[in-house]
Amino acid sequence: MRRVNVMKVPDVVDWLKPHELLLTTGCPLREVPGGLASLVSNLDDAQVAALGVKLRRYLDELPPAMIAEADRRGLQGARLRRSDESVKARRWLGKACRSERSSFDKLGSARRLTPGTVFRHCGCR
Repeated sequence: MRRVNVMKVPDVVDWLKPHELLLTTGCPLREVPGGLASLVSNLDDAQVAALGVKLRRYLDELPPAMIAEADRRGLQGARLRRSDESVKARRWLGKACRSERSSFDKLGSARRLTPGTVFRHCGCR
């Protein structure tokens, strides 16, 4: 993963870059039939690295169709249950990416940041 983005509009895919972590509350698409499942397929097509969904404010659980589409496509994700998990993920990934760029500039190589690394560090599931 190279950066983090936050979904605030339904057509967020138009502004995403490959290898981003997208964080969302699901609000922009929660009432669109099939909207969250189609978001997953659009994210995969855009080569987004992972999706973090903050639960409890707009969604109590992820829709089964969304989970099935993520499983089918192999898109990694996490349910962010505590209010601070998305903030932790953004901050930690930002620091890690700056550190990786610095290491890359100095050494000519960088360790790959994976969604699992970020989610584990922030205590996400």
